Amino acid sequence: METLFQFIDNVEDAIVAMALRLRRFLTRRPKERRRVARTPMVRSQDPDPSDSESELSEPGGKGKD
Repeated sequence: METLFQFIDNVEDAIVAMALRLRRFLTRRPKERRRVARTPMVRSQDPDPSDSESELSEPGGKGKD
């Protein structure tokens, strides 16, 4: 019985966390949403200048503010 309560508690926590992330995502401006959506593909934090993927994902060098 305890395991069932623990499972329900974990599911509830997951739903609350997902709702908070969704609300945070939807309250951002469209430009910020696009930046967040493509962040995993762009590796602009890497100090390696030979990484060419960041240039490919930002056509014309635009997108960095």
